[in-house]
Amino acid sequence: MAENNIQAGSVLLEESLLLPENLRPDSERYSGSWRMVKGLDGFGFDRGLRASGWNFIFVEGRIKVWVLGWRRKAMLKRAANRLLAIVKSRWFNSAEITSVANGFFRGIPYVTVSGHSRQIQQSSQLLGAADRKRTQTSAAWAHR
Repeated sequence: MAENNIQAGSVLLEESLLLPENLRPDSERYSGSWRMVKGLDGFGFDRGLRASGWNFIFVEGRIKVWVLGWRRKAMLKRAANRLLAIVKSRWFNSAEITSVANGFFRGIPYVTVSGHSRQIQQSSQLLGAADRKRTQTSAAWAHR
């Protein structure tokens, strides 16, 4: 189990994502139905996918969440989970964390996690929301 080691460059994949055998990156369970890719940042992961004929599509629109609290690890986990919930609600199958920052608001510590939705697919043209939903629903059903 990942120990809240979310950081800039981290790539998270929906666990039910169906990939060819030669495209299965080393990963570990992060939270819920999400897995964190080990040993590769977004650029390295993208190069591997493209070399195999697949695409790691970047989706415009930064997602930024922040969490107040006293325990940094717990705040990171909550912030990452909020970001992943947004990604999943938009029917994307992966996310890339672009920044993690700490600060204080009126003396209370906070953590900000920013990232982007990403979509892993064979086609170089981004699937529409209905097609992404259908693909993910089928993959989740097959994963059971």
